[in-house]
Amino acid sequence: MLRRMNHRASTLLVLLALGAAGCAAEDPSAHPPVCTGDSGCAAGLVCSFRFCTADEPGSLPLRGRILPPAARDLLQQQVPELAIDPLAGNTITLRRPVVLTGTVRNEGDTFASNLPGELEARTAGEIPGLDYRFTARSLDGLDAQGHGFTLRLLEGRTYKVTFRPDTPGTPPHSFILDAQDVVDGRYDITLPARADYVSFQRFVRLGSADPLPVPGARVVVELPDGRALPEVTTDAEKGSFDVTLPPGTDEVRVRIEAPQAGPLFPDFQSEWLETAPEDGVTAITIPALPPGLEEFEAALRVVAPGADGELAPVSGLSLSMFGNLEGGSLRRSATTDADGVARFTALPGAYEVLVSVPPGLDAGARVARLNLAASSGSGAAPTTVALERRALLGGVVRDASHRPVQAGTVIATLRPDKRPGDTLVVSTAPFQGVIDSQGGFALEVDPGTYDVRVVPDPYTGAPTVRLAGVVVSGPTALPVDLPAPSLAHLQVVGPDGTTIPDAIVELYLGGVEGPDDASGPPPLLVKGTTGPGGTVDLLVPYAP
Repeated sequence: MLRRMNHRASTLLVLLALGAAGCAAEDPSAHPPVCTGDSGCAAGLVCSFRFCTADEPGSLPLRGRILPPAARDLLQQQVPELAIDPLAGNTITLRRPVVLTGTVRNEGDTFASNLPGELEARTAGEIPGLDYRFTARSLDGLDAQGHGFTLRLLEGRTYKVTFRPDTPGTPPHSFILDAQDVVDGRYDITLPARADYVSFQRFVRLGSADPLPVPGARVVVELPDGRALPEVTTDAEKGSFDVTLPPGTDEVRVRIEAPQAGPLFPDFQSEWLETAPEDGVTAITIPALPPGLEEFEAALRVVAPGADGELAPVSGLSLSMFGNLEGGSLRRSATTDADGVARFTALPGAYEVLVSVPPGLDAGARVARLNLAASSGSGAAPTTVALERRALLGGVVRDASHRPVQAGTVIATLRPDKRPGDTLVVSTAPFQGVIDSQGGFALEVDPGTYDVRVVPDPYTGAPTVRLAGVVVSGPTALPVDLPAPSLAHLQVVGPDGTTIPDAIVELYLGGVEGPDDASGPPPLLVKGTTGPGGTVDLLVPYAP
């Protein structure tokens, strides 16, 4: 069994020694980080709002997002450019939302007062990669005021609105809400008449000579415009599925994945199928497996170094398999048992095997590439997948005066490393560790490239920083020398000028894209929550 993280003492001491190299010890109380006057701050810093900070904002580009508490009936808002003033502070005034009320009904339906489901409105935000997304429930009927839904939006924007009915098999309905229509008042949503929707029911069969029903298969129906309807599953008795298509849909394409328990076949994609075929055929027939390609029970045994350094089985790990097979692809999943063995039905071929390991364990996740055949199935010894120890990432965090930062958190987020031809990729939750009283930190992480966020506790007076592209291939020393702090003293107020406590304030680095996707959100730098007076103090790096 894997051990919970137990830092290897010798390696840790080496890393911490590297982090401390060249730094003389200094009395941590020489310059108290929480100040009452400039005399309590190091040279070049001034006391502002009880923090020692640079006396000017510097050039660090910042963007802000404000998430007000739900009880205030206000909406998240973004600030595309935040020029902080460390001496005077900044006030952010939230805008009053527009309130739309109305009903959702099918055209011509005089019986249903309102259709239940979810409304989602999306529009681009001021911060690239962070869309605004506002939602509301549409009730099964009307409330006491005669409304089927209440949707709050920001004015002056055009939204794509999607209604997702609660009724299974009913397609979503989307429309554009122009900016000039985003005004307080009534807005009723009319769906197509029920009779105009297209019913599409089919039976899934395997083999042509003596076809067998396929229960539990996962089915995705693709529309001519490229949209895909939500996944459905064939029923347990007849192997059939039934979906409702948008009005006017004449043809669709169907993707079918084999069930986890039942007949096995590579992923199947049909030709374009008429929704009302003239020959009346309502079966989708998946070709039988070719001769020599037969399913078998595969067994994989996952092992990792134990406390004594010897390989030992690991239980409770999730495995995802993707097979590149002769007739197409095949996805399987399994979990290792008490003996570290995961069993699943498979077809012969080449597989990628992703072994997922959560943070906090000694061994790391990995993707293995294996050829599985019937000889590796039932009765044969399981194929072994060996995990390696995670690498140690550690160092000492020091402030601008070279004093150890005595408390805080270090968060390391792995950048996905998907190479050409890869389908599965290691993607773990961020690794997180504490900064101790000597400024030291140590994380055991998977090999790879990380974005590391160093978040000192506010009382230390040190700023949060983000270190991009930290490569870890073995024990890695990461000494962190923090710059001088600048202070974002922010107050959040409502449209009427009243202060808003318990609002979450997030600051993002401007001019920096996500690590792999230019359309993704920019990197989060720091966040905090406003206090009783609606204020929050966030320490950020000072950049001249």
